[in-house]
Order: sequence, then structure tokens, then C-alpha cells
Amino acid sequence: MPFVRVDNLNFAYERIGDGPPLLLIAGFGCDRSFWKRHQVEPFAERYEVIIYDNRGIGDSDLSPVPYDMCRLTEDAVELLDALNIDRAHVVAPSMGGMIALELAIRYPLQVRSLMLSGSAARSDGWIVAKQRFYARLAEIVSSEADFNEIKAQFNALFLFSPPFYEDPAALDRYLDLARLSAPPMEAFLAQSQAIAAFDVRAELHRIACPTLLLVGEDDMVIPRRFSEELATLIPGAELEVLPGVGHLITHEAPEVFNERVMAFLKSVE
Repeated sequence: MPFVRVDNLNFAYERIGDGPPLLLIAGFGCDRSFWKRHQVEPFAERYEVIIYDNRGIGDSDLSPVPYDMCRLTEDAVELLDALNIDRAHVVAPSMGGMIALELAIRYPLQVRSLMLSGSAARSDGWIVAKQRFYARLAEIVSSEADFNEIKAQFNALFLFSPPFYEDPAALDRYLDLARLSAPPMEAFLAQSQAIAAFDVRAELHRIACPTLLLVGEDDMVIPRRFSEELATLIPGAELEVLPGVGHLITHEAPEVFNERVMAFLKSVE
């Protein structure tokens, strides 16, 4: 597995396929395996797919905390620079979308297009309250293993649309994956703090690249109102609300997600 040195840390990454660069940025607490089950193979048929682990996640080094979304954005930029990639399409859900927004605002020449799912320009009091829950949970549990188990069970209540929960096997598969890929508690809480402090609404008018916004109609993690706000503030952004889908579009409706992304990228190309 290759690593690249960024900010005196080792970042794990992979490059798959040939074609225009396509950077996939994982969401809150997720490592690069987030993309491997449903997205990497079909995307790599037409693009050079770049996936990586954010600092402290997966196989990347843990860094001193706290850090903010700007630091996570710098990591992505320095990764692209180290790989000699001048410009890339960027696809990102949830917190990864927040990193992608910062990337498009601060480094516009490096972003060819932007595709976000279930993301937001800011955290309001409701989102901040959820981040406070994680901080409080860390204070009262007796071990990191307990923290990860309760977190997985808690998150599972909100990530999918109601019909998903009619299939216990599907829910068990998600919980197994969440346990297997659980990041260090310190890194998870640092990301949580970065989310709580995030707000780029005043800068979204600077985004000039083609932008597609997807959101599940039943998203309970970052509800559709946040995507609607993005659509009003990003010039020319397209918004599509997917019926009967929750927050984790990439896993609950991967065929739909992949088709929308590929069609958008083709239109940009």
C-alpha cells in the first residue's frame, strides 16, 4: 500500500484506473474502503480514481488535535500535489463534501467539477447538538470499544431510509463494516469538532466549477434543507432530491448514485 508524506504525516492512498483524475473524499469517520464496495470499480473504467484516508483515519497517521476543515482541505491539496495531479473532478459525501467545498473555494484551479451528496455549507445548532453527543459519550464510556459500539448503533438509526431497516441482514452488514473500520476515538472526535465549527456560506459564490448536489429525500443526518441552501448559494449548481433514499446514498442506492455521477462527469467532459 503506497503512502505520501503530507504535513509530516504518512497518508495512505490508492490510484485505480486510467483517465481524467477523480478524487473521492470519504465522509465523517470513514476510510478509503468506504468507496471500494460500490464505486471504485465502475468509476475506474473511465477515470483514474484516487482514494485516501484522512489524517488519523484508516492507515494514515494520527496527528495532534484539534484541527479544522481547512487543515483537512490542505491535506487533500498536498496529496494531489505530491501525486502530480494539477486538476481533478471531486466527489464527496457528508463531511467529505465540506472538505470539497473548501477545496473548490480556496483552490478553484484544482477542481474541475464538484459532486456532493448529503452535505452542507455549515453546521447549525441541530448538527452541533449531535457532535456534542459524541463528546459526551466519550466522557462517560469505559473504553474506546464501548464508544465505537454505541456510536455504530446510534449512527445506524439515521443513515438510511425507513425501508432499509426492514432487512435485518443489510443492517447487520452495515454494523459489521462500521465496527471493522472504526477510527481511533481521538480522530473521530477531532473530525466532529471540525464539522461543528464549519461555515462557508459567505464564500460559496466563489465556486465557479460545474456542481451537482444529490440528497436523499429521507436524509436524517444532513437533511435536504442543507442541500437546498447550497443550491441557492453556489452559482449554477444543480440539485436532485432522490426519493426513498436516506443519507448514505452511496451504499443504499449505489446504482443510482453511480449513474448520476457518471452522467454528470460525462456532461462536464
